[in-house]
Amino acid sequence: MNHSERPEFRIIIPAKNEELRIREPIEKMCRYFGDRARILVVANGCTDNTAAVVRELCLIHRNLELLNIPERIGKGGAVRAGMHVGNEPFLGFIDADGSFDPDQIDRLYARCREPGISGAIGSRRIKGARVGQRPTIARQIASFCFRLLVRALFFANYSDMQCGVKVFRREAVDGVLDELELANFAFDVDLLLALRRKRCKLVEEPVTWDDVPAGTLDLVPAAGSMLSSVLRLRLRRGIFRHLPFTDWLASSSVIPVRESFNVLVVCGAPDGAASGTSSGEAVAQTLRRHGHTVTMVTPGSIASDVAALVRYVFFQRAKIDAIVDCGRSRLARLLTRSYKPQLVAGVGEGQGRIAILRTNEATSAATIEALGNLADLIVKRRGYPGIFRKVNGNWTLTARGENRTSVDTSSRR
Repeated sequence: MNHSERPEFRIIIPAKNEELRIREPIEKMCRYFGDRARILVVANGCTDNTAAVVRELCLIHRNLELLNIPERIGKGGAVRAGMHVGNEPFLGFIDADGSFDPDQIDRLYARCREPGISGAIGSRRIKGARVGQRPTIARQIASFCFRLLVRALFFANYSDMQCGVKVFRREAVDGVLDELELANFAFDVDLLLALRRKRCKLVEEPVTWDDVPAGTLDLVPAAGSMLSSVLRLRLRRGIFRHLPFTDWLASSSVIPVRESFNVLVVCGAPDGAASGTSSGEAVAQTLRRHGHTVTMVTPGSIASDVAALVRYVFFQRAKIDAIVDCGRSRLARLLTRSYKPQLVAGVGEGQGRIAILRTNEATSAATIEALGNLADLIVKRRGYPGIFRKVNGNWTLTARGENRTSVDTSSRR
């Protein structure tokens, strides 16, 4: 390949605390593909020297890149962050542990390039697949039960949705990135089901796989997280999607995508005071200036408050990201009992305060302006690992941590 040509393939490798075993697989991958592909390692939540090892390798291999996210955003979050990077027409992801040789993803890449195919999925369970060292009995049982559950819930006929090597056309992935939620090991299910809904043609290809022990996966917590995650996927697309518990389910494994936030502003002040309405209008104007979508509601009689509550629970709740209470009214108290990120704001005579869950944190007079940064506040309140925002075609990940950082994933090419 001519060095002036741009590669058409990007390979994403999610990595968490892989310092001891990532060097050899990365070097093999870089040498195998050369200028035919760009390899992006997405280090997330690492407490060892994984990022330092990859940076050292970046000095040696010109086709290697690093995206380092200090916070823990899960394997799915790391892959999704990597999918927002670059503009190569094909992209794939592969595990960092070296359980798959580079030629395995290359075969999937060749299959994906065939006309009419949107994605090639590796499978360890179809004819032609070869499995060397097998995982522990406990992991095999857990994997078998998970496959049965997914098939029962979604009628999915894929033999190995959790296989750690897949390749897709970018145009197909770009069409579903806004719909994805999961950030844990169940991310593959979320992605494949989203592509299936778009009627993308996905094919399975046999692969050769050797289990590599000493990974960072803790089986029992991971199994519980994946179970709650697939139940969330099922319930949020069924008749139960309007119920509050569907938002709570597996929230610690969710990184939602938002171009803007949908905010419900509750006007009105307690005891008949008049300041709440004007504060609500000011908050709404500021939120709209920051590009958010605002719905305003004003408290009234008991009957009208109950009607507003019913309207919210059955028609608005699934679309609302945050509730801003500008008056501590009865209606606001009813609404903020739902499972939604709650930003409670009160403003009066130029002095303001922001409180998360009514903790009465004092702030400066710039309270309303501070409401523009909803991503940081929602991440903090809701327990999400992070939030992806798409603004004017640029992707930003706001991840939750002690200092909560934002990563511009679209700036790297």
